[in-house]
Amino acid sequence: MPPPETLLTRRRFLVLTAAISAAACTGRKPGDSAGAGAMDSGDSSLPKLDFSKLPYVQLLDAGARLRFETLEDRALPVTLTGPDGSRTVTPSLREDKLSYVWDYGVDWVEPDLPGLHVLQEVWIKDLQPGQLYSWVIDQGGGHLSTGSFRVPLAGTGLRLGWIADTMAPTSTLVAAKLAGTLPELVVHGGDLVYQTSPTDTWVGWFRAMARLTTVAPLAVAVGNHEFEDQDEISVMFDRLLMPQGDGAGAHFNTTRAGPVRLILIDTETSDVNQITWLESALAEAAADDSLSAIIVGMHRPMYTGSSEWLQDATQRDQWHALFLKYGVRLVLAGHVHGYEHWLVDDIHYVVDGGGGGLTTNLDEGLKDLAAARPDEPKLRLNAIRSYGATAIDLASDGSMTIQRLGIDAEGIQDSFSVPAG
Repeated sequence: MPPPETLLTRRRFLVLTAAISAAACTGRKPGDSAGAGAMDSGDSSLPKLDFSKLPYVQLLDAGARLRFETLEDRALPVTLTGPDGSRTVTPSLREDKLSYVWDYGVDWVEPDLPGLHVLQEVWIKDLQPGQLYSWVIDQGGGHLSTGSFRVPLAGTGLRLGWIADTMAPTSTLVAAKLAGTLPELVVHGGDLVYQTSPTDTWVGWFRAMARLTTVAPLAVAVGNHEFEDQDEISVMFDRLLMPQGDGAGAHFNTTRAGPVRLILIDTETSDVNQITWLESALAEAAADDSLSAIIVGMHRPMYTGSSEWLQDATQRDQWHALFLKYGVRLVLAGHVHGYEHWLVDDIHYVVDGGGGGLTTNLDEGLKDLAAARPDEPKLRLNAIRSYGATAIDLASDGSMTIQRLGIDAEGIQDSFSVPAG
């Protein structure tokens, strides 16, 4: 076993630097069988080891966490490059023997297979805001995989991408569309994988999202399709993506991204502690003068004209009152497979679950909603039944520009501004 850190030789430093530069200059993207940002310049003394889950980075209060998965317990050297130079580290390994399997027998779909799964993890600590960090994973066989991310800086702008309800194969197109905006933080609004779809697997999801996860950190909200057969919530979602932020393993948590405090709510379980936690998180964020905005994300929408409209709005109204009290101006949700924009008491509610799941009739519930709460349908400003994702540009003064990006030729399907709070 090599030591946790090894000094770079001159030759290896030049090889890795060339790999990063080539990836940046050519715009080469992941998606081949090798994995993220594939380059052929690595160590050829060992056979190439493929990823079963492609690399991704998550921002946590203690730093950034790079993770990837293999089906063998061979640690792959990772070279990290930042403002203080480069170093090569050996990931820690978590070995799990899984019985989880998902395979419809579709030739071009990579199945989820049972057996040994090795989650490899590297921490990047003492992050310097505003700086660019790059990672290079040596898979052996002369093969390198690369990616990078910038640490958001308070007092400046930030581009955030929102994507949700990602069903293959359309999810690949939606992810590519959002990746073209070069987001600095990607938030997934839940329902990553659908077991009802013959083209969906967890292996495939990481490949579909690789255009995003090689350029930005990832944060995730939990959706209802994370709770499917074979204890999927534990063996896939929690094992691969939790804990994140300050939630200590809970599915409700917060993440600091430069000028933004992102608060993710769990709409799928009834945790009596969540409302108390939510008010505490909002109060702390509102008292932080270094923040320009608080953005809330969740899976199920609080406002919708679809059949998913809330017949019992008790919890919704509690949350809305807290958002008003603490100055939240943007709330993001998915679950409904399309796009809606609602404006309620100067809070913008964006529903975008257009990541690939079969699109939803966004007006199916309007008649019943109007009968129950006559004034509520008037609060909807836009509804678009299409696939897509949402890009949020936060300016240094706290104002925001929100754009809905469709995968059709029209591109931007909706655009609106949120003034500084």
